[in-house]
Amino acid sequence: MSAVADTRFFRESIPGRKGEILDAAVDVFGRKGYEAGSLREIAEIVGISEPAIYRHFESKHDLFESMLAATGERVVAEVGPLVDSATAANVALIISEIVADREAVLPTYFPIIQTAMVAVVHNPEFLDTYRNSITEPILDKVASLITRLDSEFGLPHGPEALPARVQTLASVFVGYFVTTILMIDSRMSVTDTVMRVMDWEVSE
Repeated sequence: MSAVADTRFFRESIPGRKGEILDAAVDVFGRKGYEAGSLREIAEIVGISEPAIYRHFESKHDLFESMLAATGERVVAEVGPLVDSATAANVALIISEIVADREAVLPTYFPIIQTAMVAVVHNPEFLDTYRNSITEPILDKVASLITRLDSEFGLPHGPEALPARVQTLASVFVGYFVTTILMIDSRMSVTDTVMRVMDWEVSE
């Protein structure tokens, strides 16, 4: 009998049994970790036999790597267009929109990101997949955004400064989302912080 996975991250974008298996995997790995979590438990949640999982994934390792890859694809698909639309005239508004969505975004993304990060720490073989599927595509978008906006704002930063500026912007956002998880009442103005730290000041 199916226990039905609490997570509904993958079923929203991957139809059929494959999405159900991935969501069940997040539940199991999130509670027990990658090593202790089993395909049998995942199958029980979905309501299928363990061998049925192998119709979609070659192994537990393949299932986890597929989970990381699918997460990266969804993040880029959802955030990418918004980042690509940012200009010097509207970047503050776009940052505010991203921040305003945090209460809806965190319950959706936090379980899968938390599960992935813990597994990566204890299983270094997943690190390359995590970086290639999630980290690098996002940082590529951030680098493109910074290069474009620095030019629009007429800032003198050259290519040699880009890595540090990418790290700065990423750190501000990551720090903000972490503090809003740990300190629920946090109301820091991340939009003002980003605009000030990045020197994206609109001329009066």
